[in-house]
Amino acid sequence: MDSDFTPKKHQIDFSKAVASKTDHVFKPLPDGGLHYSHKGIDIEVLGEPKGLPTSLLVGLRLYRTGERSSARTYRIPLIDLFDGDATGKLVSEASRTLELPPDTLSAIIHNFIDLLEAKMARSTKTDAVPLDSTLRKEAMAVLCKGNIVMNLAGLMDRAGMPDPKLAIQLYLLSLSRMLDEPLHGILHGEGDICRRILSELSACLPKKHFSEFTAISPHALSYPPEQGFWKHRTLVLYGLEGGNKSTLTEYLLKGRSRRLIAHRDEKAGYRSREQALEGPIQLLAATDKDLHPAFYGASTVTLPVETASIAQKIYEADIRRLAGLEDTGQREHAQKLLQSLPSLLSPMVAINPLVEQISLEGLFGQDLSRTGLFLRLSHVIAVLDQYNCGMENTAKGEAVIVEAKHMALALELFSELWIKKVDELHFRLRSTHKRLTQLIAERDGQVMSKKPFTAREVRKALGLSPATLQRHLSSLKSYGTIEICGGNRAKGYRYRLVEHAPPRQQKEAFDGLLTELQGHGEDPGEQRAS
Repeated sequence: MDSDFTPKKHQIDFSKAVASKTDHVFKPLPDGGLHYSHKGIDIEVLGEPKGLPTSLLVGLRLYRTGERSSARTYRIPLIDLFDGDATGKLVSEASRTLELPPDTLSAIIHNFIDLLEAKMARSTKTDAVPLDSTLRKEAMAVLCKGNIVMNLAGLMDRAGMPDPKLAIQLYLLSLSRMLDEPLHGILHGEGDICRRILSELSACLPKKHFSEFTAISPHALSYPPEQGFWKHRTLVLYGLEGGNKSTLTEYLLKGRSRRLIAHRDEKAGYRSREQALEGPIQLLAATDKDLHPAFYGASTVTLPVETASIAQKIYEADIRRLAGLEDTGQREHAQKLLQSLPSLLSPMVAINPLVEQISLEGLFGQDLSRTGLFLRLSHVIAVLDQYNCGMENTAKGEAVIVEAKHMALALELFSELWIKKVDELHFRLRSTHKRLTQLIAERDGQVMSKKPFTAREVRKALGLSPATLQRHLSSLKSYGTIEICGGNRAKGYRYRLVEHAPPRQQKEAFDGLLTELQGHGEDPGEQRAS
């Protein structure tokens, strides 16, 4: 896909979102309230609920679905839903107005209260910054109207991002901080360009939920300014090092980190004690160096950056700025809108019923790592699109239902992760890859061997200098043709070839899955007509 990510006619239109198939649905109202519908009864929350955790103060409007006449609408300007007497009176009076048995309405009301309390509790945990009414209205329009990804692309362009598609990828990865298992993003390319991209993106992230560092010491994350500081937080790191002794590397490898660190005790002076890095922490980083194996895990998205085209766009933008032609007001407003979007979202679990209906093996084979990454990216997109898709109440709380359109967007937006581009490698890299494959096959007596090898074992046979071979191996890693399976920087990494289908076959599998996702749920007659 091109870096400007222009929509094609066949792409999914978010304005035609499928209605929820569950009974439990919260939808936003233009005035900032919420709409809930269950078993033929509609409940509107007027304004923003307040009072947690001791009370839940709201204004309500109740009516039968499709019968919103003034005579059969029950209104109450303010009620504490945690007050049993008040809710009992509400049920008694509203049941007469709606001509509904009190027991039936009572069950609906109490189900509504439980869901609203859970939703408000999550919103409170996100520590959202209050938005003024105008900014909130614009942000809600971005989340609710039209195609959510195209809305993001427009905002990224107005915010001055040199590559809107890459910006959307990083922004989605930053949103994964809201999940229990976040995804990490690493830009791999020329240092100054990657750092510039991250710097531009940082202006679009909620200031209370991210921290920037040019570099960090091995133990830096073990000394947070307050307990739980890193939980659901994005760490933007401009100078990622691939060492194997840092807290960050340990966290990415194991999902946790426990370290002995010094604490000051008023009575006994300094003492050592074990401290855990509380997560989930989410990482966005840039590097032009070889990466530690930790950064190639199932939770990490490594994005090779085409620096030449982006450098030209950055140069043109800087010239416009120096000439006084940049609209700084538009840029700052777009950045504020992007900062505000996460405050209107709720972190939640996801349900993906489509995994039992759509086969992913044609594209991903038995590669559980790539399949899991694809499903988790679909989850993040569904969280961003939560106002336009179904919800379901589960034992873990309110869950968003992943739909085919979310999976199709994850497939298209991150297409470079799913299709190996061996045929697009530079001539010398293609030659190295071909000779390396033949060498390993001859060594192990197999056409495609997955037995590990080291740079030292193959360098002489390939006829390359140590520095050149290291550069080629690093590039082949970024294209997914080899992977690190052990070793370390000091003693040398161990690599293995990654088996993959020919490019044409991969493209056919990609297009087949995309077509199936885009047509899922449509009437066969409609598919033929389209």
